[in-house]
Amino acid sequence: MNKQDYLKLDDEARVNFLNAELSAGKDIEQITSELNIQKQNLINPLNQKGYYLIDGVFTNVFTLVVQNTKVLTDVLTRLEALEKCNTIINTNVNTETNAMIDIPDGEIKLVSFRMNSTVYENWKQYTSSQKLYKAQDLLNFALLEYMENHK
Repeated sequence: MNKQDYLKLDDEARVNFLNAELSAGKDIEQITSELNIQKQNLINPLNQKGYYLIDGVFTNVFTLVVQNTKVLTDVLTRLEALEKCNTIINTNVNTETNAMIDIPDGEIKLVSFRMNSTVYENWKQYTSSQKLYKAQDLLNFALLEYMENHK
């Protein structure tokens, strides 16, 4: 393709041509040399239309923004639903300290006790999945709840 043929193309055809050349292993300097066009005259008009060279391919950033906005909106919608669910399930949680309200104030003590290894492994997996709460708060709450329910 020569310079005149390239300049007759619409923006989408230019992008398709350049991306095909880039995927064939050429770089921008080689393409501009073959077309006998200055690099800025090749790239700037595309940049003005929203096409930028990203990871070796001309990509329309407006499309990326729209796609990422949809993804972000989806994530925020799911997060909002999760927060509503957590509010319903964890009505006894103090959100300021991420500690259970039912846990009385007191000094934290280091204790040691024996427990079944399978139960301990399950406990570790469970507590690692609970990002909002510390393992010690969960254990305190579990013990208090057990004592309350099994008087």
